[in-house]
Amino acid sequence: MQNQQKPVIGHYAFLYACQFGPFRSKGAKYIAQILRRYADNNFSAGASEYKRFIEDSAAEKGLRPTSFRRTIQRYIEKGWSLDYAKSWETYTGWKQNFPPKTNTAIRLICESFTAFMKSWVFTEGKQRFYVQTSIEEDQEGESTPSLEHEFFLDEISSHTHYATFDDPEELRTYVWYLTYRVQKDFYNLCIESKALVDCPWQDFVLGMRGSKETRDSAAFVLRKTIEEFLSHAYFNFDKKEPELLDDSDDPFAGTDTMNCAKLISYDEGCGLIDAILLQAEFVQYRRQLNQGKDYSWEQYIEELLQDKQMWREIKLAFLDALDRLDFRAVWESEELQGG
Repeated sequence: MQNQQKPVIGHYAFLYACQFGPFRSKGAKYIAQILRRYADNNFSAGASEYKRFIEDSAAEKGLRPTSFRRTIQRYIEKGWSLDYAKSWETYTGWKQNFPPKTNTAIRLICESFTAFMKSWVFTEGKQRFYVQTSIEEDQEGESTPSLEHEFFLDEISSHTHYATFDDPEELRTYVWYLTYRVQKDFYNLCIESKALVDCPWQDFVLGMRGSKETRDSAAFVLRKTIEEFLSHAYFNFDKKEPELLDDSDDPFAGTDTMNCAKLISYDEGCGLIDAILLQAEFVQYRRQLNQGKDYSWEQYIEELLQDKQMWREIKLAFLDALDRLDFRAVWESEELQGG
């Protein structure tokens, strides 16, 4: 399998934009455009820069800035009416009982973008990704000074790359797997609790497709499960390739029948996949440092792209992580049960 380098910012801008409204809306894509420009501007901006971000993004879409702004405002207001209001306080600190206007909204979202990425990428909620390798004393009793590697989030995000899958079909399969698994785990819980009796999988899928509320809940479970996994991610680099599907899965699993309801956009799914993959690479990089290697993140990525064994370790750790995602725990949480 081949791999390729990809900018870290990539999908995170779109992922964050989707926290404030429906992902199918143009407004989410427009906000993501602005976030990417904000990142390119070293994660800082004043009034004139925000105006330029809007003008440049609008021009890229062939729109007037006023039309571009109106689309974003409609997205914000629609999201607010669909119970995305809590995201504003959670992520941006906005506590008013009405949605912010466009300029304020863009500023708040941009200023909180790095904090959002930290919550997805870094394992312990620290202000920076910090790795320290201490080399033990050798047999002669002589010690070697510690090697310290500090990477601030904005430096990694705006100036470096990571390795990702370059086969669109492989990536699509993983996005499909996440979508399928979150629904299959819900289905199993319903069968076990007798909430569903004599309900074949395909009938369950039809029910999912017909219930926007249930699909929205499933999308929430999907995002929340991955967010919680990344907050204390554990990767096993010595694992054999797991069987992601078993005999209880539908015989058409993974085929073009797409035997589950669509929950999120393909772009957002790619973002979730890349978030897990990137975290695995950070952990492998830390392992390399702990084994005595003293090289930069960019040098590590170059080696990863060339070393088939290293890439295989990453892939197996990634697949094992997918296999261990605990969607059932979030489905059974008080947040979903209304407790």
